[in-house]
Amino acid sequence: MKTKFFAVACLATLLFTSCGKDNNDDTIVPPTPGTTAIKHFETTMPGYDSWIYVDLESGTFVQQEELGAREYRKYSTMTDYTVERTEAAKGTENDLPKKWDLAFHITDVRTNNGEVLMTDQTSLDKITALPEGNYVADTPAEIFVELGAMKPGGLMGVAKTMLNKEMAKWAKSTGMGKPKIISDKVFAVKFKNGNQAYILFKDYLDKTGKNKIVSFDYKFVKKP
Repeated sequence: MKTKFFAVACLATLLFTSCGKDNNDDTIVPPTPGTTAIKHFETTMPGYDSWIYVDLESGTFVQQEELGAREYRKYSTMTDYTVERTEAAKGTENDLPKKWDLAFHITDVRTNNGEVLMTDQTSLDKITALPEGNYVADTPAEIFVELGAMKPGGLMGVAKTMLNKEMAKWAKSTGMGKPKIISDKVFAVKFKNGNQAYILFKDYLDKTGKNKIVSFDYKFVKKP
Protein backbone atom coordinates (compact mmCIF):
# COMPACT_ATOMS: atom_id res chain seq x y z
CA MET A 1 0.00 0.00 0.00
CA LYS A 2 2.82 2.36 0.89
CA THR A 3 4.52 1.47 -2.39
CA LYS A 4 1.42 2.37 -4.42
CA PHE A 5 1.01 5.65 -2.55
CA PHE A 6 4.66 6.54 -3.14
CA ALA A 7 4.33 5.79 -6.86
CA VAL A 8 1.21 7.96 -7.20
CA ALA A 9 2.88 10.80 -5.32
CA CYS A 10 5.93 10.61 -7.60
CA LEU A 11 3.72 10.64 -10.70
CA ALA A 12 1.80 13.67 -9.46
CA THR A 13 5.07 15.47 -8.72
CA LEU A 14 6.39 14.73 -12.21
CA LEU A 15 3.19 15.91 -13.88
CA PHE A 16 3.13 19.13 -11.86
CA THR A 17 6.77 19.85 -12.61
CA SER A 18 6.29 19.09 -16.30
CA CYS A 19 3.23 21.34 -16.58
CA GLY A 20 5.03 24.13 -14.78
CA LYS A 21 7.95 23.84 -17.17
CA ASP A 22 5.66 23.87 -20.20
CA ASN A 23 3.95 27.01 -18.96
CA ASN A 24 7.28 28.75 -18.59
CA ASP A 25 8.30 27.69 -22.08
CA ASP A 26 5.11 29.21 -23.50
CA THR A 27 5.79 32.65 -22.00
CA ILE A 28 5.74 35.24 -24.79
CA VAL A 29 8.58 37.76 -24.66
CA PRO A 30 7.42 41.11 -26.11
CA PRO A 31 9.51 42.28 -29.07
CA THR A 32 11.86 45.22 -28.58
CA PRO A 33 13.94 47.34 -30.96
CA GLY A 34 16.95 45.34 -29.83
CA THR A 35 15.42 41.97 -30.77
CA THR A 36 13.79 43.04 -34.05
CA ALA A 37 15.42 42.30 -37.41
CA ILE A 38 16.35 45.08 -39.84
CA LYS A 39 14.36 45.27 -43.08
CA HIS A 40 14.83 47.37 -46.22
CA PHE A 41 12.29 49.29 -48.27
CA GLU A 42 12.83 50.99 -51.61
CA THR A 43 10.62 52.05 -54.49
CA THR A 44 10.53 54.60 -57.29
CA MET A 45 8.41 57.61 -56.49
CA PRO A 46 5.39 58.52 -58.66
CA GLY A 47 4.65 62.03 -59.90
CA TYR A 48 3.87 65.04 -57.74
CA ASP A 49 0.14 64.25 -57.68
CA SER A 50 0.47 60.92 -55.80
CA TRP A 51 1.62 59.32 -52.56
CA ILE A 52 3.23 56.01 -51.66
CA TYR A 53 1.50 54.49 -48.58
CA VAL A 54 3.80 51.96 -46.89
CA ASP A 55 2.75 49.08 -44.65
CA LEU A 56 5.93 48.52 -42.64
CA GLU A 57 4.85 45.16 -41.22
CA SER A 58 4.56 43.54 -44.65
CA GLY A 59 6.96 45.83 -46.50
CA THR A 60 4.34 46.52 -49.19
CA PHE A 61 2.89 49.79 -50.48
CA VAL A 62 -0.08 51.30 -52.27
CA GLN A 63 0.15 54.25 -54.66
CA GLN A 64 -2.72 56.72 -54.42
CA GLU A 65 -3.48 60.14 -55.82
CA GLU A 66 -3.55 63.09 -53.41
CA LEU A 67 -7.20 63.52 -52.39
CA GLY A 68 -7.13 67.00 -50.83
CA ALA A 69 -8.73 70.17 -52.18
CA ARG A 70 -6.53 72.02 -54.68
CA GLU A 71 -5.68 75.58 -55.55
CA TYR A 72 -4.09 76.55 -58.85
CA ARG A 73 -1.88 79.54 -58.21
CA LYS A 74 -0.06 82.01 -60.42
CA TYR A 75 3.07 83.15 -58.60
CA SER A 76 4.53 86.63 -59.15
CA THR A 77 7.31 86.02 -56.61
CA MET A 78 8.35 83.04 -54.49
CA THR A 79 5.73 84.02 -51.89
CA ASP A 80 3.18 86.19 -53.73
CA TYR A 81 0.48 84.61 -55.85
CA THR A 82 -3.11 84.81 -57.02
CA VAL A 83 -5.50 81.86 -56.99
CA GLU A 84 -6.74 81.31 -60.55
CA ARG A 85 -9.05 78.37 -59.84
CA THR A 86 -9.83 75.70 -57.28
CA GLU A 87 -10.85 72.04 -57.21
CA ALA A 88 -12.85 70.30 -54.50
CA ALA A 89 -11.34 67.43 -52.53
CA LYS A 90 -11.53 64.04 -54.25
CA GLY A 91 -11.91 62.16 -50.99
CA THR A 92 -11.33 62.15 -47.24
CA GLU A 93 -9.05 60.39 -44.78
CA ASN A 94 -11.53 57.50 -44.84
CA ASP A 95 -10.58 56.90 -48.48
CA LEU A 96 -6.91 56.27 -47.74
CA PRO A 97 -5.53 52.70 -47.84
CA LYS A 98 -6.82 50.53 -44.99
CA LYS A 99 -3.39 49.58 -43.62
CA TRP A 100 -0.40 51.89 -43.75
CA ASP A 101 2.19 53.40 -41.41
CA LEU A 102 4.15 55.99 -43.39
CA ALA A 103 3.33 57.83 -46.62
CA PHE A 104 5.77 59.56 -48.97
CA HIS A 105 5.26 62.33 -51.51
CA ILE A 106 8.68 62.98 -53.13
CA THR A 107 10.53 63.83 -49.87
CA ASP A 108 7.42 64.84 -47.92
CA VAL A 109 6.32 62.39 -45.21
CA ARG A 110 3.19 61.82 -43.17
CA THR A 111 2.38 59.21 -40.53
CA ASN A 112 -0.73 57.21 -39.72
CA ASN A 113 -1.46 58.61 -36.25
CA GLY A 114 2.20 58.65 -35.32
CA GLU A 115 4.70 60.94 -33.65
CA VAL A 116 8.34 61.24 -34.73
CA LEU A 117 11.67 61.96 -33.05
CA MET A 118 14.97 62.38 -34.87
CA THR A 119 17.40 60.62 -32.54
CA ASP A 120 21.14 61.17 -32.14
CA GLN A 121 21.85 57.57 -33.18
CA THR A 122 23.26 56.64 -36.59
CA SER A 123 22.77 52.87 -36.30
CA LEU A 124 19.52 50.94 -35.94
CA ASP A 125 21.31 48.33 -33.84
CA LYS A 126 22.22 50.95 -31.22
CA ILE A 127 18.57 51.52 -30.26
CA THR A 128 17.30 48.92 -27.80
CA ALA A 129 14.29 50.77 -26.38
CA LEU A 130 11.98 53.63 -27.37
CA PRO A 131 14.08 56.82 -27.01
CA GLU A 132 12.81 59.64 -24.84
CA GLY A 133 12.34 63.10 -26.28
CA ASN A 134 9.92 65.59 -27.79
CA TYR A 135 8.00 63.58 -30.37
CA VAL A 136 6.30 65.58 -33.13
CA ALA A 137 2.86 64.78 -34.56
CA ASP A 138 1.67 65.55 -38.10
CA THR A 139 0.30 69.02 -38.74
CA PRO A 140 -1.72 70.64 -41.57
CA ALA A 141 0.44 71.65 -44.52
CA GLU A 142 0.52 72.12 -48.28
CA ILE A 143 2.25 70.20 -51.06
CA PHE A 144 2.76 70.91 -54.75
CA VAL A 145 0.81 68.47 -56.94
CA GLU A 146 1.39 70.17 -60.31
CA LEU A 147 4.40 72.17 -61.44
CA GLY A 148 2.78 74.09 -64.29
CA ALA A 149 4.64 77.29 -63.37
CA MET A 150 7.75 75.78 -64.92
CA LYS A 151 6.13 76.77 -68.25
CA PRO A 152 5.31 80.36 -69.35
CA GLY A 153 1.93 81.36 -67.92
CA GLY A 154 1.64 78.06 -66.10
CA LEU A 155 0.02 77.48 -62.73
CA MET A 156 1.21 75.68 -59.62
CA GLY A 157 -1.21 73.13 -58.22
CA VAL A 158 -1.25 73.07 -54.41
CA ALA A 159 -3.13 70.64 -52.14
CA LYS A 160 -3.79 70.75 -48.42
CA THR A 161 -2.70 67.67 -46.48
CA MET A 162 -0.94 66.53 -43.29
CA LEU A 163 2.86 66.37 -42.97
CA ASN A 164 5.38 65.49 -40.28
CA LYS A 165 7.92 68.30 -39.97
CA GLU A 166 10.26 66.22 -37.81
CA MET A 167 10.65 63.40 -40.33
CA ALA A 168 10.97 65.99 -43.11
CA LYS A 169 14.51 66.49 -41.79
CA TRP A 170 15.56 63.27 -43.53
CA ALA A 171 16.28 65.15 -46.79
CA LYS A 172 17.72 68.64 -46.37
CA SER A 173 17.46 71.05 -49.29
CA THR A 174 20.61 72.89 -50.37
CA GLY A 175 18.91 75.03 -52.99
CA MET A 176 16.79 74.60 -56.10
CA GLY A 177 18.33 72.12 -58.52
CA LYS A 178 21.04 71.12 -56.06
CA PRO A 179 21.47 67.67 -54.41
CA LYS A 180 19.74 67.14 -51.07
CA ILE A 181 21.65 66.05 -47.98
CA ILE A 182 20.37 62.78 -46.50
CA SER A 183 20.33 62.65 -42.71
CA ASP A 184 22.38 59.86 -41.11
CA LYS A 185 20.20 59.89 -37.98
CA VAL A 186 17.65 57.24 -37.00
CA PHE A 187 14.06 58.47 -36.80
CA ALA A 188 11.91 56.88 -34.08
CA VAL A 189 8.15 56.68 -34.63
CA LYS A 190 5.58 55.78 -32.01
CA PHE A 191 2.09 55.09 -33.28
CA LYS A 192 -1.20 55.60 -31.48
CA ASN A 193 -1.92 51.85 -31.67
CA GLY A 194 1.25 51.05 -29.68
CA ASN A 195 3.46 49.99 -32.60
CA GLN A 196 6.93 51.46 -33.07
CA ALA A 197 9.18 52.01 -36.07
CA TYR A 198 12.81 53.03 -36.50
CA ILE A 199 13.83 54.49 -39.86
CA LEU A 200 17.31 55.09 -41.29
CA PHE A 201 17.06 56.74 -44.70
CA LYS A 202 19.51 55.78 -47.45
CA ASP A 203 18.72 57.89 -50.52
CA TYR A 204 16.16 59.89 -52.50
CA LEU A 205 17.67 59.20 -55.94
CA ASP A 206 18.39 55.93 -57.71
CA LYS A 207 21.89 54.89 -58.83
CA THR A 208 21.56 56.88 -62.06
CA GLY A 209 20.84 60.04 -60.09
CA LYS A 210 17.89 60.78 -62.38
CA ASN A 211 14.90 59.03 -60.83
CA LYS A 212 13.39 59.91 -57.47
CA ILE A 213 13.03 57.06 -54.99
CA VAL A 214 12.53 56.53 -51.30
CA SER A 215 15.02 54.10 -49.76
CA PHE A 216 15.46 53.24 -46.08
CA ASP A 217 16.40 50.53 -43.62
CA TYR A 218 13.98 50.04 -40.73
CA LYS A 219 12.77 48.07 -37.77
CA PHE A 220 9.06 47.62 -37.11
CA VAL A 221 8.09 46.66 -33.57
CA LYS A 222 4.48 45.50 -33.34
CA LYS A 223 2.63 45.79 -30.07
CA PRO A 224 1.93 42.27 -28.70
